[in-house]
Amino acid sequence: MVRNCESNDIDFVPYTQHPKHASQKSRNPPEPWTLPDFEPLPIKNENTYGKPNLPSNIDNSDPLQLFKLFFTDEILNQLVEYTNRNTELHQTPEDKTPKGRPRKWKPTSRAELHAYLAVLIHMGLYIESSIKEY
Repeated sequence: MVRNCESNDIDFVPYTQHPKHASQKSRNPPEPWTLPDFEPLPIKNENTYGKPNLPSNIDNSDPLQLFKLFFTDEILNQLVEYTNRNTELHQTPEDKTPKGRPRKWKPTSRAELHAYLAVLIHMGLYIESSIKEY
């Protein structure tokens, strides 16, 4: 056991200063350049801050009306159609169905898509500690 005269610690490892490589040398930051003249875009918004700009026929306290602003009936119909068409194009034969799949695919519907999106939104708003809690 060799003891270092600078410390009483038996496991003490003396500090070694390694030479700096050329890539590690400190460099001065570049000089900032002057910004060009800038005029902000004028925005004509009659609404006060914090107030949503919704169509007059929408009740902003009704979540379903707000949801339908983003997911119209036409968009939901397209999602259902594309989902069902994709599964028809990429079907797996019954004898090669993966074991993890609990049942054979059945075409989806708008009601099922609504339920899926509702669960997805709920899971995004209310974070739980495990999947079982949902």
